[in-house]
Amino acid sequence: MQIRNAQAGPADRPTPHARAARAAETAAAALPVLAAPSREGANRRTVEAGFWPKLRKFMARIPFADEAVAAYFAIRDPATPRRSKLLLLAALAYFITPADAIPDFLAMFGFTDDAAVFWAAWSLARNTVKPAHRALAAKAIEELRNDQADPGQ
Repeated sequence: MQIRNAQAGPADRPTPHARAARAAETAAAALPVLAAPSREGANRRTVEAGFWPKLRKFMARIPFADEAVAAYFAIRDPATPRRSKLLLLAALAYFITPADAIPDFLAMFGFTDDAAVFWAAWSLARNTVKPAHRALAAKAIEELRNDQADPGQ
């Protein structure tokens, strides 16, 4: 009879990349709950209060910055369908909220869950993001790079 060592070896442990991928999948699966109409007010307040400061702080490390800013302008547009607004608000609120599945300050993996949630929402709402929203986003990002005040205000 063999006695198995209860301690897992290095080959049995998931890699940081695998753990990050699993956390990102879990976060993206939560999108329907995050985008519930009952959360609209809380998500909107979170986005209005924290979007520009968070973007300014981490813009160089966010692979979806251009799309996030376009989404910000889309949610402020009265012509954007409510369903799209709910999805984009939820994704942006998740990005802003400090309590993530993967903390944002972790190098290489910090925005993995934020990106998964954002891209899930974006894939469902991107057709409602207009060229005008993208143009405003390009201008806002340029202003941020020139270190001006919050451009979306």
